[in-house]
Amino acid sequence: MTAEKPSSSTNSPSKTPDDRFEIQKVFVASLEHVTRSDREELTTAYPGWAVIQYDTGFYIYLKEESEWDEVEDFDEYSYAFRKLVALARHLGCTHLRLDEDGEVYEGLETFNW
Repeated sequence: MTAEKPSSSTNSPSKTPDDRFEIQKVFVASLEHVTRSDREELTTAYPGWAVIQYDTGFYIYLKEESEWDEVEDFDEYSYAFRKLVALARHLGCTHLRLDEDGEVYEGLETFNW
């Protein structure tokens, strides 16, 4: 199967064909980077977070920093979790995936629970 190249008439002069698509970045990290309490909090999915729990972790939509005050009890999450969220947003990510098989990053706090 071959894809047809889009005609130039469908694109504005300032955009390439790839600019028509929304691409979102996901920061993937091990669940070892969050506390047991964080995991329990994510399981209850407080209002403000869009959290999908799956067999081996969580997929979390990251609001803009200016919207963090809308997240109920955000300050009650561990510093380690809040640091992951801030790092992911700093890297231009819109989502954070915490997974049992995710990467354990040197320099980020880990927890054995």
